[in-house]
Amino acid sequence: MTKATLYKLSELDGPEKQKQQIFKDLGNLKDFELLDEDILVATYARSDVIAEVMGPDGKAVKLYGTDNRKQEDRWQGKAALVVAMGPTAFRYHPNGQPYEGKSVKIGDWVVIHPSDGREIFLKDPKATGNDFVACRRVHWASILMRVDDPRRVY
Repeated sequence: MTKATLYKLSELDGPEKQKQQIFKDLGNLKDFELLDEDILVATYARSDVIAEVMGPDGKAVKLYGTDNRKQEDRWQGKAALVVAMGPTAFRYHPNGQPYEGKSVKIGDWVVIHPSDGREIFLKDPKATGNDFVACRRVHWASILMRVDDPRRVY
């Protein structure tokens, strides 16, 4: 993920706005065809604001995290947004038996282990800047859980 994209995502207020920005920066993914059981997820970036406290004058003061915090999300972040799915993801177990458990869909926030996927940078080919989105290609079995709010995961 380029530094610009890290900053842009971490400045947004809440996961819903991040989700909208990620899909905007990726553009149309129809020209990407994930194979078999793979899932493409975009890395979640935590907010720059780590706390809001009352100052001595009674006014709210925001405490900001460091730039290292953004890099930690890139390398160690476990929350991600499902942006594309292969045709057989969540359909069959490795032994060929039909899968009957819960699955995820595009637009869901999920929890992964970062080392289970390979980092890939993608962007809308029509975009003029260098705002690539950090994504990971993971096997569907690497999805640990679905979450409503990625801010609860680290």
